[in-house]
Formats: sequence, C-alpha cells, structure tokens
Amino acid sequence: MNDHAPLWRPSQAEIDSSALTAFARQASEIAGRELADYDALHAWSVDHREDFWSLVWEFCGVVGERGDTVLADGDRMPGARFFPDARLNFAENLLSRSGSADAIVFRGEDKVSRRMDWDELRALVSRLQQWLKDQGVKPGDRVAAMMPNMPDTVAAMLAVTSMGAIWSSCSPDFGPQGVLDRFGQIEPIVFIVSDGYWYAGKRLENADKIAEVLAKLPTVKKALVVDYLGSARDVAAGIDRAEALEDALSPYQAQDLSFERLPFDHPLYILFSSGTTGVPKAAVLSHGNVAFNAGCIAAWYDFGDDAGPILGLAPLFHVTGLVGHIALSWALAAPLILQYRFNAETILEAIAEYRPCFTVGAITAFIAMMGRPEATPEVFSSFRRIVSGGAPIPSSVLEEFRRRTGHYIHNGYGLTETSAGIICVPSGREAPVDPASGTLSIGVPVFGVHAWIA
Repeated sequence: MNDHAPLWRPSQAEIDSSALTAFARQASEIAGRELADYDALHAWSVDHREDFWSLVWEFCGVVGERGDTVLADGDRMPGARFFPDARLNFAENLLSRSGSADAIVFRGEDKVSRRMDWDELRALVSRLQQWLKDQGVKPGDRVAAMMPNMPDTVAAMLAVTSMGAIWSSCSPDFGPQGVLDRFGQIEPIVFIVSDGYWYAGKRLENADKIAEVLAKLPTVKKALVVDYLGSARDVAAGIDRAEALEDALSPYQAQDLSFERLPFDHPLYILFSSGTTGVPKAAVLSHGNVAFNAGCIAAWYDFGDDAGPILGLAPLFHVTGLVGHIALSWALAAPLILQYRFNAETILEAIAEYRPCFTVGAITAFIAMMGRPEATPEVFSSFRRIVSGGAPIPSSVLEEFRRRTGHYIHNGYGLTETSAGIICVPSGREAPVDPASGTLSIGVPVFGVHAWIA
C-alpha cells in the first residue's frame, strides 16, 4: 500500500508552525540539545520523564496547582505517581468558556435535534451541581448513568466530576442484566436515565428496564429521568425513588460554577470492558490522567485554536467519547457533535452539515459509511484527521476508504484503560503492512510511553 504518493504532506511552513514543532523546540531548550526528529523527541520523553511531563503541563495549559514533585517512585510498576502534590479538576479544565457559540450539537436520528451553547451548558451544570449536593453527593461517591449520547448526559457528567464524585455510564440499549453487571459493582448513590430512545425510527421506552434495574441497586437514593421521548414525568411517576429532571431542577437557578480541586490520581471515570469474556471488568481513570489526554491528542494531531467541530462517533462513544471526544473538543473550545445511535446515513448527513475536523471510532463504523453513495471526498473534505482503534485495519479496507473519501485512517490504541492514546500512527506517516497478516502496523508509542511487546 506504500508504493503510491501520500495523499498529503505538510509544507515546510506548516511544519514550522505546528504545535508539535513548538513543543519539540521547547523540549530541545530544556534538553540542552537539538531533538531533531520524532525518535529523538520520544527517547528524551521516556529518559527524562520529569522534564517531559513538566513541559506537558505548561505547554497544554493545564488549570490547577502543579505542586513541587513531578514523579514519585518512578521506577515502580505499579506504584509510580505523577504529580503527587497536584490539585486539579477535569471539569474545570473543560468549562473555561462561556458565550452563545455552540458547545454541543445533537441529533437523535431524524426525531430530535438540539443545540446547546456554552452559557446554556454552564447553567445546566450549575443547576445539576446544586441538586447533587442536596442529595448528599460528595467526593468519591459514584453516579451511574444509563443514557444516550445527548447534551444532558455531558452536562451531568461535568456536574458530577466537578464535585469530585465518580462518573460511570452505559448505553440505554443494554439489557437489565448488562446494566446491573456493571453498576452493581460500584454501588452508585444516584442513577441518571433517559425515558427511552429512538433507534432505526422506532420509539423504545425504558420505564420497565429502569424499574427493574433500580430495584436491584439498593444504594441509589434518587433516580433522575431525562426527557428524550418526552415522557420523563410519566416514567418517573410510576417508579419509586425517581424524579423527572425538569421537576428536580425547577427550584434551582444558575449560579457561578464551583470546582473541587482534587489529587492528580483522584478517580474520575469508571469504564467497563465489553463483558464478552465474563462479567465486565472495570477500569478507573483519574482527573489528571484524562485532563492530560486532551493536550496530548491536540499536540499529536496538531490541532490549534482554529480546530473545527469534533464528531462523537458511536458505537464506541461511551468508551472513547468520554476520554477522547469530549476532552479534545472542549480543550480546543470546539463544538461537540453528538448522535445516538450510529446510523451511517445520518452520520454522513451530520458530516455534510456540520463539517467536523476530527473523529475516532471503530473500523466497523467507517466500513459502514464508505458503503454509502454519500461518502465522497467532498463530504469528507472538512476532516483533518480520522482515527480508528480497537482492532487492526486490513490494508484493503483502508485503501477502499481512501479511494472513496480521500482520507487515510490513522490507527490509535489506548483510551479505555489508559485515557491517552499510547500507540498511534503519527500525522504525515502511513503504517506499514504486515506481510503475513495483511493488516496495518498499529503505530509507534506516543511521547512519554515506553512500550514492550511480550
């Protein structure tokens, strides 16, 4: 696949003005020598970890108190601690913007369409903060959500994490046992749910599922039912411990946001594996871990202040979306485009209308899209980067996607268990093909990551 000319190469001016070049220039000053290429910069990042991570904090503009120590017990695995004296909050790093520009654009198939600007988002987060505090939610408590990818989900996540509570979510199309296999492990005290969802044009109600799950989550003090179908009040009225979101928030007016600054390794998210090999396994991501993710992705893929909308691409949104799309989108002050659920036709309509610059998703989503006649180079022309992860990509699939859309798909691995990508194909490069399997190389370690294959 590498015997043709690359689709795109940056000009020297673009290289000179890129975020990665600026980072390398500052790293060279700290190192006291020129780090002339990627390999030299990567080697410095793993050999001089304290210097590297100090620079990342400053370069990415992390909001918080860094503390004096960058790395404690650095040779212990597990046991190494980065920024052990730091205090920060993930939500504070994302909610620095205000105004009437779009923060979230949402489409629920062809049934629901909403836009939420930054002022509206901040107001909703504030009212949710107040309600959660009145329910007794405190740092370390768990809040579980069985929600679609919609603005209320994101606002609830920000409110929960702004207080130091821990967020965990799953899709509302899970069966009751699938929900309980996950949330039964974490003893949530608040359960946030949608009244239902649209899928393939069908109205699917959640009332019976909510009641069944809630009956087996005895630690839950209150369930919030969010309108998607327009029946939240009716659903909540029939379920013990449940209240419609609109009614629950009616006593509260928007106030200045407050943020609990927490240790770097304070838990932020609990994510779960698919459950295909047994009960789903939990992975805990921290405030510092995820806050750094946005800056790392932005520098790796060279996004700056001119970045366009970020497309939250299902079906992996509840994993990669939490740690990739949301963090990157708002760190760049770019709108986040949400859809529930994946439908190739409506996703392509959203791409044509909103002109996103970046997305990451499963290769199955890209295969489905390129099978549509609407998948043309013109429709995909707004993208600066497209990333896939979770499985190797057959070279034949990548070639067909390139032929149909004019874009190369960059592999990226990490996100679920690590928050940041750890193995990626850098911009401006293409992955070599393994001659035995016919699949693409998964890439090279990102800065600060020393990878071994055993």
